Amino acid sequence: MPQDYADFDNAQQIYYKIGTLSNLIFSKYFINYYGFDDSTSQYFFEIIKGTSLKKILTQEVPDSTLLDTPKLFKYWANEILQAFSDLAYKCNHTFSQPLTLKNLYVADVGIKLFFKNIDNEQFGPQKKPDEKGTADNHIYYEAQILRNFATLLTEMIMKNTSDPTSLDTLKGIDPELRCILQECYRAADYGIYREEGEPTKNFFLHKFEA
Repeated sequence: MPQDYADFDNAQQIYYKIGTLSNLIFSKYFINYYGFDDSTSQYFFEIIKGTSLKKILTQEVPDSTLLDTPKLFKYWANEILQAFSDLAYKCNHTFSQPLTLKNLYVADVGIKLFFKNIDNEQFGPQKKPDEKGTADNHIYYEAQILRNFATLLTEMIMKNTSDPTSLDTLKGIDPELRCILQECYRAADYGIYREEGEPTKNFFLHKFEA
């Protein structure tokens, strides 16, 4: 990618993108940033071939949903959750716009799932440290990531919308799955601290802690 900035905001988004992907170099769910060549003024990013999951769900199997293949849906949902776990614990940048189904790709007969073609505008600045030295800000970011996880899974099920109210009219959805999605949507609504001041944990992300 050539170093060509239309304005300051464009340059800032490029630096956000580089910072984010540099943090995620050890994550298998995002493309790698390889560096910058001064002689050609170009940035180099990994090129991975894959098929758009949105294209698969809306064009190749328009009359069925992932709920018809629960094992595949569970596998992809787990992979997406681990990708968001990497965002929470391996990356010190945020996303200014949520990741959507158009950013999600699959390869190797559906075994490999990863994000790419993320617009520059979706990348955000570094996470702000909490002035009190508490887990306040990090738990806030976790809540935003959990909500993005829920909107993405909803979009995978409904194909053309990530509106959580659309799940209310969907028949055949597992009650446990519906409950998980609702809890993720409401993650930011819960109190961050107990009365004693001990920070709460978002279970779905912390389950992957070593």
